[in-house]
Amino acid sequence: MIARISFNASYVETLGYCLHDKRISKEERERRPDEGRQRTQNRAEVLYYHRCCGDHKELSRQFREVQKLNYNIRKPVLHVALSLPPGEEVSKSQWALMAKDCAKALDFEHHQYVVILHKDTEHRHAHLVVNRIGFDQHTVTNQYMMREINQYCRATELRYGLTPTKAMRWYRTRDERIQPSEHSRVVRLKEQIRQVVSVAYDLDSFKEKMRGRGYRVYKTDRGISFKDSDRVLISGFKADYPWKKIEVELAWNQRVLQKRLRLEQTQELRPRLRMEL
Repeated sequence: MIARISFNASYVETLGYCLHDKRISKEERERRPDEGRQRTQNRAEVLYYHRCCGDHKELSRQFREVQKLNYNIRKPVLHVALSLPPGEEVSKSQWALMAKDCAKALDFEHHQYVVILHKDTEHRHAHLVVNRIGFDQHTVTNQYMMREINQYCRATELRYGLTPTKAMRWYRTRDERIQPSEHSRVVRLKEQIRQVVSVAYDLDSFKEKMRGRGYRVYKTDRGISFKDSDRVLISGFKADYPWKKIEVELAWNQRVLQKRLRLEQTQELRPRLRMEL
């Protein structure tokens, strides 16, 4: 099992993303019309409400009422995504039990939260949208949270007989950390980068071609990252394509292009010279 954690500022946006049909780009819709329709329609199913109920607007209103107990928290939403390996299945009741175990592990079992199952990808995954502020003004903090969620994932794999996955990089051994990731999302991104970087000539064309394949590219002084259609951010280094490697390949493509253009210009000039002679 793999878990992702984020803290967000808006109840409406987080709940809307988890409960509504996914929006896909025009390019992806044209490229895979049938698959795109299947992936976006009826992808979300609410499995469990805890001390809340209703659609995303009603849930947001209920969460905001409790938020009034502590307005000092800038990001009052805890968003936890739990993912199974591709091809594995568990029952809906087991998903609900796993969510309750997660609530205990991360200390929000008495808070408002909703469990939403997504069925739009090759791997089943559930989203937990949690109000960090409790009715007793208890606030969920991020202290030790990464350690706790890692322990929870390993314990859940044993309890439900799931395929073991690697621990978070921070909790791996030194030998495990240097091994490339085998996660399907990372492997898919690596293949997309490999195809695009072979035909792009600069960063702008590289970004445009990656956007056509459903990825947003973020280039900073620290490196390059990619956000897929599920809003999962993956660094280029993790996909075995750090910025230095991409930069070298783009520069090589640019030199090849310039050389070809000069050659074409030379070939165009030769007939003119012969005519003048």
